[in-house]
Amino acid sequence: MPAKFKPPAAAPVRTPSPWSVACAAALHPGHDFYLMARCLPSLMAGDNDQPPKGGRQKKFFDKGKKEKAMDLYTLLTATRGLQILQKNSWPALTLNIAENGCQMTMTGKISPEGLVSLLPQLAERGHLAKGAVTGLELLCGKNSVEATIWAQASGRTVNVNVSLNGVPQEQNLCQDYLKLALQDDLWVLCSDLWRDAEKILLQTGARYDGAHIFERESQNFIVAAEALSELPPTVKPGEMLLQAWLAEILQHGSEVLAICLVVYRDYGMLRISEFCMPEVCVIRPNSPVRHWLNREHVSTLTGLARSNIALEKQIYASF
Repeated sequence: MPAKFKPPAAAPVRTPSPWSVACAAALHPGHDFYLMARCLPSLMAGDNDQPPKGGRQKKFFDKGKKEKAMDLYTLLTATRGLQILQKNSWPALTLNIAENGCQMTMTGKISPEGLVSLLPQLAERGHLAKGAVTGLELLCGKNSVEATIWAQASGRTVNVNVSLNGVPQEQNLCQDYLKLALQDDLWVLCSDLWRDAEKILLQTGARYDGAHIFERESQNFIVAAEALSELPPTVKPGEMLLQAWLAEILQHGSEVLAICLVVYRDYGMLRISEFCMPEVCVIRPNSPVRHWLNREHVSTLTGLARSNIALEKQIYASF
């Protein structure tokens, strides 16, 4: 049975901009276009006659591939967590960050040397009495005390558990005091990380859930940009680049995005072509699209669209 199509709604009158006209002219030279940039919710993902939901899109890879694509939010949040731990003189812990931003976990062990070096910092931050530092340093060093750490943040709830190994039975009061100090300090650090993680999640594309980053609309086609959750396969960021991206997000309020450019046919919202940009875009607040979007990528996208349209014409011509 042939598919039934719902007639598209009448398009509103739109004011053209120079960059928008250039985008549309690449698809259909010689036509008059009424375009404008929009940030509206796109339709939910369906079959080929429906566009995927806008916002952070998950790209699916062949099952045979062993290397998993890196999630941008997870990578930046883990880096931020290590920054916070290092800044507060904590040793590096293992961070497990959920890709959807719903939960994060810290686990690990602290050696006797790590505990001894951490004690003065706990006192500076008010979690230990300064007069107790020397005695606790002797206790940890003499008995080779180790700490096992587990902390989890989910929503606004932070749970922390610390266990100490090696403390003599007669020193239970000292053990409880040190354990409470470690838990209090770690609770503050987890709360700080969760607050920053919420901002990182928004600035890496979650704010576009249900919407495109931008749209340029012609009479029959829409050129749009979608935020991807995963880094481009060719991007392997080092420590300096990750820290630079974090500075852009946390200090300048910039967006750090992996982007896929898409062409839709307006009638039926058919996805004609797509092109995943090979670089990560840093978008400062109120920055025009032309400042961060490489026009060569748009030319590549429209070239793919024209090729696919020509192929469809050949297929339909035999019907």
